[in-house]
Amino acid sequence: MKIAVIGAGLIGGSIGMALRPLKIGGKKIRVTGVGRNRARLELARRLGAVDEYSLDARAGVKDADVVFICLPVDMIAKTALAVAPFCKRGAVITDVGSVKKIIVDAVDKRAKTLREAGVFFVGAHPIAGAEKTSVRNARRDMFAGATAVVAPGKTSGSKAVRLVEKLWKAAGAKVARLSPSAHDAKLARTSHLPHAVAYALANSVGYGDLRFAGAGFADSTRIASSAPDLWAQIILSNKKETLKAVRVFAGELSKIARAKSKPALARIFASAKKKRDSLDGVSGK
Repeated sequence: MKIAVIGAGLIGGSIGMALRPLKIGGKKIRVTGVGRNRARLELARRLGAVDEYSLDARAGVKDADVVFICLPVDMIAKTALAVAPFCKRGAVITDVGSVKKIIVDAVDKRAKTLREAGVFFVGAHPIAGAEKTSVRNARRDMFAGATAVVAPGKTSGSKAVRLVEKLWKAAGAKVARLSPSAHDAKLARTSHLPHAVAYALANSVGYGDLRFAGAGFADSTRIASSAPDLWAQIILSNKKETLKAVRVFAGELSKIARAKSKPALARIFASAKKKRDSLDGVSGK
């Protein structure tokens, strides 16, 4: 099986590392990295993320059975539509974007482009990663035990969806199938809001106070080290759902502010502790 990875950075590189040693349907997987920076692609090859690479997207995808687009969310749909005419018939294009509805809707609006090329698009999002980017931080076990959401649209096709799910399972992920809208609502609460809160918390403290910051502050603001441009685009692309989550969070802060006794505060904190403790085994990667 031939796979093309457009954007062999942290996530794209980890996909390559996870899938290259495997066989699907008895066929060994071969991964081609696609991008514009030769030095980065050569690094991905040396690190074992890709077998080969191409600086020409058309050449890089032409023989691929599956194309993973691992780019910022505002570039995914237009890249899928741009490369579709150069893919072989029956090829599947998928992505790893942290927002799904805006991407899937944009591709569905141009469904004719995919139909004429005989190509399918399946939206997906592995809930894994790290605040540090670059293929230097990619890992073969990045997706082990993580949840990978598959969010089909009108241009997906059941066979293509099953293939994408099979690949994520092969990479070690647990697969959940959601509509693009359901994905965005859930991720607004569990990912987009936490990033916004981490940025806000970091900004609420002056530089002069940082020498007194301990592990609690460091842990709570770890994801504020994530790429600002990348996360600004993610949150803007899912602004409606993220704002809903912000309002819920503000309400929880108000409960703390209004609590007038130790038992009242303790009940709030105990409820939060129970929920957080249920996440045992889940960690930032």
